[in-house]
Amino acid sequence: MKKSKPPQSSSDDTSPPTTEAERHLEDLYCTAGNALAALLKLASAGDESAVHTLNNLLCEFIYEFYGAVQKRPEVFRKLARHQAGWPGFITVDKDWMNGNAALIKLLQLGEDAPYKYQGKQSETNNNPNVKIVKLLVFKLRARERARVRQWQGYTENKNRVPTTPKPPELLPPLNKATYTQWYAAMLPLLERHYGSTFEDHPDFARQKANALASATAAGKKKNSAKSYILDKLKQTLKTMAKPPTKSAVI
Repeated sequence: MKKSKPPQSSSDDTSPPTTEAERHLEDLYCTAGNALAALLKLASAGDESAVHTLNNLLCEFIYEFYGAVQKRPEVFRKLARHQAGWPGFITVDKDWMNGNAALIKLLQLGEDAPYKYQGKQSETNNNPNVKIVKLLVFKLRARERARVRQWQGYTENKNRVPTTPKPPELLPPLNKATYTQWYAAMLPLLERHYGSTFEDHPDFARQKANALASATAAGKKKNSAKSYILDKLKQTLKTMAKPPTKSAVI
């Protein structure tokens, strides 16, 4: 089985593992990842014993993880502030729901993330552009991390060295001061994912109808659906981005 590759929690983390401790941590990640992947494969194939084993294992570790966070929140908060999500239980138990809400506050979850998660948020149900923007930003972030991993030159060889003489040029942290750079980088991904005539894709049906209605209301014979959609996507990205902060990361 192919070894798992450790994720990068920040685009600034571009140094390949050089110390014995770093290599040991990477080996632990790969070993645990491969074991879980094997259980997941069995469970997905219908093995009920594997389903129970995987469920029990994950629940046990999430419970222990929860306890570790409660004991040393300052250690985990450094990462949690930059993320929108955190490992936890999906539950119908109200006590656990309240515990999850308290954990979010304890960790200050998402407070330094690029999107605005406090107060009123842009939601997919109310604005279909939000779903598309989130998808494209996700793809951009994945591409950025892939560039970092490529530079790090992860291979099966323990003596890893960078494959290029210097780190790759990455997008700056996403915020209201840099969203135009992200928007420009999104455009090629938009056409790659939806096609050059993306305005005809079902995901843009509502926006295309709005473009026609806008043109009719303005007394125009025609209004470019493509231009209308691009303008709305750009506005949505700007709305979703937070003001620039010194601690924000991709």
